Amino acid sequence: MSSTVSHGISCGLAGVIVALAGGGYFITLKRIGERWMFWIILSCGWGLFAVAQTVVLAGNIENSSFISALWISSFVLVICSLVLVFLKLIRSKQETAG
Repeated sequence: MSSTVSHGISCGLAGVIVALAGGGYFITLKRIGERWMFWIILSCGWGLFAVAQTVVLAGNIENSSFISALWISSFVLVICSLVLVFLKLIRSKQETAG
C-alpha cells in the first residue's frame, strides 16, 4: 500500500470519527440533557489529525514542524477528552453511590 493511500484512508477515517463525535454530542444532549464537552474536544482532536493528513496528502511538507505540531496537539486533545470522560464517569458513579 502506498503512502498516499494510507494517508487518504487515515484522513477519511478521521473525518468519520469527527462526524461520529459530533453526533454523539447531540445524542447525549438530547437523551441525557447534559453537554459533555468530551465529544467536542474529541472531535477537535481528530479534526486536527485530519488536517495534518490532508496537508501531507497535498504534498506541502516543507515545514515538518507544523505537521508535528498538528499531530502532537491532536493526540493531546484526544487524551484530554478521554481523561474528561473518565472523570465524568467517576463523578457520576460517586453521585449514585453516595
